[in-house]
Amino acid sequence: MPPALVGAPWDTILADESQQFVPSGADDSIFVPSCESPGTSAQPSPRYVELAKVLEEQGGHAVLGSICEADYASYFDAILGELGSFLEADRCE
Repeated sequence: MPPALVGAPWDTILADESQQFVPSGADDSIFVPSCESPGTSAQPSPRYVELAKVLEEQGGHAVLGSICEADYASYFDAILGELGSFLEADRCE
């Protein structure tokens, strides 16, 4: 997904034009990228967003990021934020 959509509500991401499969040129198996950055492009990935949405609806936790980000630090910070409470729970000594 485009970096600007990271953290947006699931339905907002799914409705965004970047998550629609739009053929690129004459070949129907190649789609307009959902985002691009130097050396990287990503195809639409609504199935990942749908999975994240279902996981959260069932009480789980999901974190999505963008491969088109210049830096993945915020993505890993979000993952660690979700795991933090589990990492500090009862430790064996």
